[in-house]
Amino acid sequence: MLDSTLRFEYLRRIIEWHIGEEHNWSVNTGIQGRFFKRYLDPSTWAKLEATFTDAGIENNWQALFNMTGLFRRLAGELAERLGYEYPGETDRMVTDYCNKTRTLEREKRI
Repeated sequence: MLDSTLRFEYLRRIIEWHIGEEHNWSVNTGIQGRFFKRYLDPSTWAKLEATFTDAGIENNWQALFNMTGLFRRLAGELAERLGYEYPGETDRMVTDYCNKTRTLEREKRI
């Protein structure tokens, strides 16, 4: 889910839209975001890099929360610029669910 669905279906799309909106929808970000680094500011690029991880369970959880944080920021900014309302309450409920699941996973390992 982290890489296939969340990264390549949702996060990639919102980054493409973010870049598109910033560049008047006139740039090509390449296949699978090949040119993201070219168009993202260094801080956003660093946040994107922090969504990648190794095989460690805790590191995967951190990558997930890094990913959702980046998505939240970009989608919120984009929604505001395009005149839409970001679903903040849904975001909060999903984040709460992920935190509870993480807690259950930790307790299970103990």
